[in-house]
Amino acid sequence: MYNVEKGSQYLRNIVNTYGDTLAKLGQFLLVDCEQTYLNKKPFIFTLIWVRDRKVEEETIVIKEALEDPNILDEDEKNNVRNSTRSIMKIFKTVLVNDDETLCKKMNYRDFLSYVGKRCSNVGGSKKMKAIPMISHARDRDLHFMYLMDQYLPGEKFFKCDPSRSPTMCNDLWKNIPQVCSMQIFTDLCPVFYSDTRNLSDSDLKKPACLESIMKRVYGPGQYDYQAHTSDRDVEDLLHALLYARTVDVFDIPKMTFMTVKPNVYTNLGIGC
Repeated sequence: MYNVEKGSQYLRNIVNTYGDTLAKLGQFLLVDCEQTYLNKKPFIFTLIWVRDRKVEEETIVIKEALEDPNILDEDEKNNVRNSTRSIMKIFKTVLVNDDETLCKKMNYRDFLSYVGKRCSNVGGSKKMKAIPMISHARDRDLHFMYLMDQYLPGEKFFKCDPSRSPTMCNDLWKNIPQVCSMQIFTDLCPVFYSDTRNLSDSDLKKPACLESIMKRVYGPGQYDYQAHTSDRDVEDLLHALLYARTVDVFDIPKMTFMTVKPNVYTNLGIGC
């Protein structure tokens, strides 16, 4: 059995239901982030670590977002203060009360180093240099992360755009497989994805987006609310991967597995 060291009740239910399937997928990191509405700057990251028979969810607030009005202006901060969304409740503990009991507060480049070091510290594995880092539309997320790094003053973390050259972008990140879960569903899960595309749902215009995939997981009419918050999205993504693994046999790629073209899913009209 997997031990959920930190996470919501929803996450615990997922792990309890799919523990055997989770063991077949091995070690990996799921990532989702909250971005500012206007300029697409990431200011909250939610991570789910699956490694060493343990599952841990953590939320990290980017310090620069609290200090730079060009990242998070007062209007958006007010939206955070008045929000009832769960991830924003976490953020408010830092923004309003300067309380870090529910999450960590880190400088952006410290966060990038932290993730890189923890992914690379596999622990006893001779075959795996680093555990895969997975998100939905991974190339798009990496591109936004690169733009954030370019915006901030000081020494840059990325030598180049990691969405185009993931093995050359940074010495710490060069061995980390960058994996797009959207590509997993569309390329490695033929039965599951075919079923998703065939849903008789007039609103299902983008079958590869996470909301459509979760409708397939729950069944038509059973899932009509997509929170679009980093904590719920990353938990939904874990749920979807585990459910799809019960339909199609696949392994999490141990090498970079994404289109390596920023925003390609949006351009094709199938992404979120």
